[in-house]
Amino acid sequence: MFPVYLLLGPETGEKSQFIKTIRQELISSLGSTPELHRFYPFETENGEILQVLRNHSLFASHQLVLLSQIETLNASVTAMITSYLEKPSSASTLILISSETKVPRKFDSLIPKEAKKVFWEMFENKKQEWLISYFRKQQLDITDEAVVLILELVENNTADLRITCSQFASYFLSRPESETENQGRRTLPEITEAEVEQFIYHSRKENVFSLFAAVTEGSLKRSLEIYRTLLYSGEGEPVPLFAGLLWQFRRLFSFSSLLDEGASESEAFSGASVMGKSARIFGRNNQGIYRSGANLYSLREIGLIIAAIGNYDAAVREYGTVMQSILIEKFLYFCIVNKGRKIRPAADFFTSYRTNSLTLLP
Repeated sequence: MFPVYLLLGPETGEKSQFIKTIRQELISSLGSTPELHRFYPFETENGEILQVLRNHSLFASHQLVLLSQIETLNASVTAMITSYLEKPSSASTLILISSETKVPRKFDSLIPKEAKKVFWEMFENKKQEWLISYFRKQQLDITDEAVVLILELVENNTADLRITCSQFASYFLSRPESETENQGRRTLPEITEAEVEQFIYHSRKENVFSLFAAVTEGSLKRSLEIYRTLLYSGEGEPVPLFAGLLWQFRRLFSFSSLLDEGASESEAFSGASVMGKSARIFGRNNQGIYRSGANLYSLREIGLIIAAIGNYDAAVREYGTVMQSILIEKFLYFCIVNKGRKIRPAADFFTSYRTNSLTLLP
């Protein structure tokens, strides 16, 4: 065990599992549970984390302290943490966490090589293997198309994949038809692309699919309600939100393009694709959503919205959590009210908001 650990990289699932392992090892070695404290850079600008690290707890013999997003530390907090690393407390274990793969050199030089670990995102083929293996352990088969759809719509780390796959597995295994017979032999139930989509659309929780449905209805009020529900429940992270909307708008563009080329509606539903991959539109309700979207938006407007998603996604990544809800709500406004036309770049909007104090929609 080390007094300080440095955990880097984008793979949050494996990183979380490693932290659980450290905690379990502390429990085994101490014979008691360490007191857990979590900090973010903005919460320790006045040295709050040092007070926890340096002072012994009245309720536990050891403290496990997590400091996340260390790539955003300002100079004064960086100096404070560096000073602590030079002489860490024996009564505390500090874990420094970042989604980046590099940190300030001072941190790097003061932490033993054995206490540093980079958690890289899985390669695409490894993600597919992980998904198939996960469902097999749950006594479920899954088609290649369903695997691709899940990977398109879920944030690419094992933490989010595990949560999503757990929900899928519980849903499919609870169905009366989950056990099937094949020539007298019991076979594993198979999850298809259509079933994945049906589950996401018809699950009771609000999600990026219900948000897209509200957008295709042209309902700004409903869209904002859904986004705020996601935001307050902790599921409104902009990266997966934009990824899900981008996939659906690309699918809508493909569907509308086929209609414009003279295809029948049924041909357009079966021929829809996303980035060269088949993305057939199943189910009466799902088809109704895309029919509504094609009636509401022209091909040009859909194209402008697709371009805007990339622009706003980049802006949210740059400006962080402070502006994310404002930018996403403004994006929804431009999609529904302006239908993608006259969309000002997100960065320009941020500058305008900061200088002119624009009032957000009610």
